[in-house]
Amino acid sequence: MPIHKIHNRARNSDELRILVVSQAPNQWQCPLFRYLAKEDGLKLEVAFQAPTTSFDPEINNIPLWGEHGSRDGFLSLDLPRNYASLVWWAITNVRRRDLDLIILPGWGIKLARVLILASITSRRVRKKTVIFTDSTDLTTRNRRRSISRSVILWGLSRVGFRFAATGNAARKHLVKNGVDNRSIFDMPYVVDNDRIASETNMWRLQRDELRFHTAAVSHRDAPIFLAVTKLVQREAPEHLVQSFILASKDFPSARLLLVGDGSERQRIEDICRQPGGERVIMLGYQPYADLPRFYAAADWFVHLPDLEPWGISVNEAVASALPLLCSTRVGATEDLLENRVNGFLVGAGETAAEIGFREALSTIPSKVEEMGAASFKMSDCVHFRRWSDTLRKLAS
Repeated sequence: MPIHKIHNRARNSDELRILVVSQAPNQWQCPLFRYLAKEDGLKLEVAFQAPTTSFDPEINNIPLWGEHGSRDGFLSLDLPRNYASLVWWAITNVRRRDLDLIILPGWGIKLARVLILASITSRRVRKKTVIFTDSTDLTTRNRRRSISRSVILWGLSRVGFRFAATGNAARKHLVKNGVDNRSIFDMPYVVDNDRIASETNMWRLQRDELRFHTAAVSHRDAPIFLAVTKLVQREAPEHLVQSFILASKDFPSARLLLVGDGSERQRIEDICRQPGGERVIMLGYQPYADLPRFYAAADWFVHLPDLEPWGISVNEAVASALPLLCSTRVGATEDLLENRVNGFLVGAGETAAEIGFREALSTIPSKVEEMGAASFKMSDCVHFRRWSDTLRKLAS
């Protein structure tokens, strides 16, 4: 939509006007934006740096979000691609008096820095600007980078910028780097919990057939683990598969469904040729819309990477009422996993993962079901309404 059409819209004094700047349409933000656009009292505009999701080199593909990544249902525009034009757009738009809030995508990327620099000379603009961040202490940084990061975050906080943290891990990181806790607001990564729960439950009506065709198991108590992961070194698929094979030696009916693709795929296929590897079912990359049927087939959701600042798939798993087996290297676990209540939290590395798998495999079915119900309750803390509640709090 041309920018002038947005500028000329009449202002309703009772409306909260919000501009969200985003890098590109994706599977979690676009459903959120549609939800917010329908909320009474909110008037949302979204500016995208890129009109569509770009090629992801980690999966050697363009993510297939389908209708979930569609820009229909909310007001959006494309940012200028030329750098000089982008700077002018930033200067013009951050100073708009018809806006109550401006949500920026972090502070480390060029787009966000342009917008921050355009905002910094005006106290009024700084007060309504919120920097969204998912950064955590999980990422390893050298001393020089850590110091410069602390100085920048401390400075941005002191001149009046506020921050939106995706969860407890991001909040702790900001506080550690000098940001006033009172300047940090909760705006978690969210998915369409209601849709995911509904579609997963629909697939569960065909659960026995689904499990047979997906994992070749017919026994109802055969434990099925699901991992939705990129097969890249950062997500440690080798540790995941090796630890499952070792742990499941005494549980021959157990299966691991591996959804995903990446540069380590050949390595994982080689590992699966060893004894016990037949219990790992490699399903490759799957379109986003197809994931609920895999959540419906599974008994457990597994995420054991070396580094994951959050982990959107964990949101989807708790919305699907699955117990979790996750490592401490997953940022979302601080908000969505209570050890032994809705799953097991394990340390990093193959040995810890194997112990976690053994604990899960030894858990009786009734307890697994109880943990799944606890996961579903956890999903409420990352529902869309958390954003609308926080947006109103930021504007008050």
